[in-house]
This record gives sequence, structure tokens and C-alpha cells, in this order.
Amino acid sequence: MSHVAFSYSMTADAKNWVRVWNKPTESFGVSADRVLAFIPFDVRKRIKGKGEKQQIKIVEKYLREQKSLMRFLPHAASALQMVWDKTEPRFFKALSKLTHKPVSSKMFKAELTTASLCPYNTQHNWFMVDAYASLGRQVTVVAHEIFHLEVLRWYQKECFEQGLSEKQFEDLKEALTVLLNGSEFEDVLVCPDHGYEKHIDLRIAIEKQWKKKADFETLLKKIIQQMRQAKTTHD
Repeated sequence: MSHVAFSYSMTADAKNWVRVWNKPTESFGVSADRVLAFIPFDVRKRIKGKGEKQQIKIVEKYLREQKSLMRFLPHAASALQMVWDKTEPRFFKALSKLTHKPVSSKMFKAELTTASLCPYNTQHNWFMVDAYASLGRQVTVVAHEIFHLEVLRWYQKECFEQGLSEKQFEDLKEALTVLLNGSEFEDVLVCPDHGYEKHIDLRIAIEKQWKKKADFETLLKKIIQQMRQAKTTHD
């Protein structure tokens, strides 16, 4: 039985549109303008200055009018479910071997979104996946998000205890997904995990350390030391 259930909810998608619109901040080096580019200008005019509930209703109305898209998305979720079900056992095995931790036995809930950003919620084991990406890319995104949730679950407290700030931990959590491009996942994932341009140097440092010693606990300690030293130098 799969531990990830995929679906599409127009309401959840609309809420994500509104979330992105109401907080149009730069996302790991991607400008706010690029983040908001998915929202048509006529929709922007209609939701500007409105309360959140009204904004959601406006976006839902817009999405409902995209009849072909609305017919397609439930099938897209089903297709992703089918592909993931065959991928999951190998991915969970590889991830557990990499982190030396069991993957959460709880169900993960994944919903497709047509917005530009894909949020996640650790408390509810929930995340969103880009509806427009290819199946291969979507599978990598799912792996990426589950990796995030597992790092948060097992290592967030440890990282803070070792001196990382919340911002540093966010950067580390994002950069660690470069490990999905390693030999441990070569028979699992088709598409590489690209990450963000902002984290290139940190991802390179993680790869270098992993080649020296492929041990996750050691990797974290070494990279955290480097991040703290770099912060001290810049300060």
C-alpha cells in the first residue's frame, strides 16, 4: 500500500494562489515578479484589495471556468499515483539507508497545484506538487518534499542545538536535496533535483563532503560547522 495519496482539489489550489498572491516575496533568489507570473492580469485586478475569503472565491470561479484543465487534473493526479506507487518502495529504502532513519509510517497527502510555489505542512504530512510538470519531474518533486519532511522530523532540533539559525536551517534543508542526485537514487529518480541558484555553493559543499564520507550524521556536523564559520566571517 502506498504511503502517499495524490489528489486535486480546486479549493486547495485556489487557496495556494491566494497564499502566493498575498505574500509575493522573493523565493530563494526567484523574484516576486516571476513568482506571481502565473496569475492572469484580469484575476489580479479582481482579487486586489479583497479579503482572503473573497479572493479564494474569485480564483475558484476562474479555475472552474478552465473546463479542460479541470477535467485533466484529476486524471493527472491518478497518473502520478500510479507511477509513484511503483517508485515508492525503492525511494523509501534508499532514503532510509541514506539518513539511517525509518521513513514516517504515516500517510503523506499530496495535492496538485497550478500555482508557482508548492507549500508543505509538517504537522499534517502534506505538500503540493506542480500540476504542469512532467511525470518524471513530479516524482522528483515528491521525493524532494518527503526528504524535507523527514529532515524536519528527525534533524531540525539537532540543527538548532548545533547553532543554526532558522534561516540557515531553511537553506540547509533546501540544499540537502542535492543528495537525491547521488548514486543512492540513480535507479529511483529519472529527473535530477536542481535546487535553487542561491544554494549552489552549499550544494557543492554537501556533495564534496558526501564524497569524503557518505554518512548523513557526519555530513550534517561538517556542513553546520562550515555554515557557522561562514556566518562568523561575514559578521
